[in-house]
Amino acid sequence: MVRQKLNKGYSLIETIFVLFILSVFVLLITPIYKTSIKRNSSLIINEIVMVQYEALLQSYYEEYDNEEVYIRFNRIGNVNMANTYEIEGNEIIVSLGTGRVYDKNKER
Repeated sequence: MVRQKLNKGYSLIETIFVLFILSVFVLLITPIYKTSIKRNSSLIINEIVMVQYEALLQSYYEEYDNEEVYIRFNRIGNVNMANTYEIEGNEIIVSLGTGRVYDKNKER
């Protein structure tokens, strides 16, 4: 009796080749996905400045409360604790006195 070779299924080389191509796609897509999640620093700065303006307009204490950061402005819009805050991967500087808010990585 002659045994016939069955050609059902994939060979090991074909499977490895498909897994290699899939891993290349995952490696290419992952950095793009991570950068799209990170919010722009100007959006964060705008949120903080809006809270500061509310403190000025209402002449009352206002707070910017994020999951990572807590910033409190007094009645005249000055920050109570100047610091460099890291918010969603962006380094935001809030200066003492005037309460000026800017991104550390961008030029002033």
